[in-house]
Parts: sequence; C-alpha cells; structure tokens
Amino acid sequence: MPFGPPPPPQGAYGPSYGPPAPAAGYGTAPYGPPAPATFTPPYAGAPSYGALPAREYKGVMPRLFAVIIDGILTGIGMTLLMAVLGGGVDPEALASGDFAYALSGAPALLMVALAWGYPIVFEGLFGGTIGKLVLGMRVVNAEGGNIGLGRALVRNLLRIIDALPFFYLLGAILVASSDTKQRLGDRVAGTYVVAR
Repeated sequence: MPFGPPPPPQGAYGPSYGPPAPAAGYGTAPYGPPAPATFTPPYAGAPSYGALPAREYKGVMPRLFAVIIDGILTGIGMTLLMAVLGGGVDPEALASGDFAYALSGAPALLMVALAWGYPIVFEGLFGGTIGKLVLGMRVVNAEGGNIGLGRALVRNLLRIIDALPFFYLLGAILVASSDTKQRLGDRVAGTYVVAR
C-alpha cells in the first residue's frame, strides 16, 4: 500500500484542478462571443448613407423647351432630307405666303417614319431626345433605368391623345396635376421625365 497524498483526479487531457477559466475577452458567458455593440445615430433622423436621392421630376415648362429644340432640329433635318429625296416647293403654298415642300410616295412615307421614329429611338436607346438631353433631362422607368424601345413606342404613340384638344393641352394638365409629372403616355408606359 503506497504512502502519501492521493494523486489528483485525471481529466481527459491531464490533471483537473477545478472548472476551466473563461476564455479571454468573452466574460463569463458559457458559449460564444458576447452580443455585438449596437450603433445609435447621433441624432434622430440621421441620414441613411447609400440611399438613392429623391428624383427631380420635370414639369411642363422644361419639357416645352425641349419640344421646341426638337422641333427646330427635326424641321431643319426634314427640310434637308426632303431636298435630297426630290421634294419640290409647293407653288400653291408659296403663293399664299407659306413655304412648303411637296413630297409623295415612298419618300413621304419615309419622312413620316423618321418623324415618329426620332423620339422613339432616341428615348428608347439614349434616354431622351436631343432637346431633353441638352436641357438635362432623361426618360426613365420606375427603377431609374433605360426605358427601351417598347416603352418608348407606347409613350410616343399616346402623344396623339396627349395633344388633344390642341397644343398638348391635355398632356400639360396631366403633367401639372401629377406629383410625378406624368402625362398619359408616361402613365401607361410606366415612364418618368427626370433630371439627369
């Protein structure tokens, strides 16, 4: 029979002299790290960084100026194109003090297609006509992206109704009465005219 104090109790990894000490930095919690500290903004209503800024919708007057610029540019372009396509000066219109080209057949259809196609192509592919882009405007979808040719087609076909009864009166009323400045074509197509 051996003499002396009994040996210390053995654990799985050697002598055990009481409960293990908590790991440094974790306090007395038995499992895992403590809950992370929460951040409180310095004042109520602190800005949410990374949020998109509010859109600036464009109303009647900026859009009217864009239409005037587009009208001048397309008028010059059409006059030059008609001269190239062989259109002649209309003598009856000239006698009454007006200046007009007479154009018929395929060239006339081409002119109509170009007149309607200009805003559709430019808004669908580039975000706006030359007038809108020069004045710092874009036509966008609900996500703020490019509207594409489909929405541009719907938006521009409905100009026929927006132009009623004259001088785009209906369109102007709808834009002025809308928080998002949308005419009928914009509402149906889901498009918005905003600052670039």
